[in-house]
Amino acid sequence: MPGGGQQQAAQRDAGETLTVVGRQLAGSVPDSASARTIIAYEPVWAIGTGRTPTLEQIAEVHAFLRAGLRQRFGAAAEGMRLLY
Repeated sequence: MPGGGQQQAAQRDAGETLTVVGRQLAGSVPDSASARTIIAYEPVWAIGTGRTPTLEQIAEVHAFLRAGLRQRFGAAAEGMRLLY
């Protein structure tokens, strides 16, 4: 998607990452997900742009994802793997 990385970078710079990731998580993980589900995350703004997320940025998104998964799936969320 042309310009997608630039749009995502602008969202990151504007502090909108968690809002965007929350929408993506809600729209992409089916209700039938189980503790065996694996979720991969890589910010579009980091792909081929020369910008690399910091460990703090990655940890922030993973903590947000884990909290959202716990809220939605309860105890099953603890077994779900988050990959970067």
